[in-house]
Amino acid sequence: MVVTKGEEKMKKALFPSIALVLVLGLALMAPLFSFIFPVGPVLAAEDDPYVCLESLGPGEWLDTNIGPLWAGLFHLRVDGELRDGWCIEAEVEIGEGWCFNATLLDKPRETPWCEIGYIMANYSPDSNDEAAAIQLAIWKYMGGGKDTIVATTPTAVEPRAREIYDDAAGKCLTSGRWVVVIDPTEKHEEKEIQKTIILTDPSVGGDVEPVNKVSVLVPWIGLALLLIGGMTWFTLRRRST
Repeated sequence: MVVTKGEEKMKKALFPSIALVLVLGLALMAPLFSFIFPVGPVLAAEDDPYVCLESLGPGEWLDTNIGPLWAGLFHLRVDGELRDGWCIEAEVEIGEGWCFNATLLDKPRETPWCEIGYIMANYSPDSNDEAAAIQLAIWKYMGGGKDTIVATTPTAVEPRAREIYDDAAGKCLTSGRWVVVIDPTEKHEEKEIQKTIILTDPSVGGDVEPVNKVSVLVPWIGLALLLIGGMTWFTLRRRST
């Protein structure tokens, strides 16, 4: 095939345009990878902190189908930093003033950890009943269903816990905040110490709905197509002159 000077000139003009389109397209698509591939954990699993249950926050004793349980917020000191925590082992003990070495475990972004993280981030323990309901909803997710632990008194806690449970179903925190399990590596006076959970960000609320990847992709793909169309028009215009 014989290539004319005009065609050769056109190809030379076209190659820089194609390269520019590719570079700009990759730049546009780069932010998507933060959604498609979640960022790494804020608290590394290899961290081995010293933890103390400094005090109990709002909460109260519940009569339940598995016996009496204290349900509420923990004020935990993790390597000197005060954090809000919750129980995930209803039948294992922990007490005020207990201190222990532990390992931090980052949990996968799936049920029940998605729903538990959503509850921790979106519900505030601003009363004893509310704190108890939050804790009970977490236990229900840990147990695998609403009827695994059922509270009879105080009477307001069980229906509120079910509301929280239902609201959290199928929801997950976005990247940057996540559930971390504090797993004790020693006993307290020969007693096992329960596992507790904290959030990597202690604040309440924020953007916590699961990411709709389709809605994120569509505008970026549209911009990329517009860019490609514009560059194609520019190249054809140069070819015609």
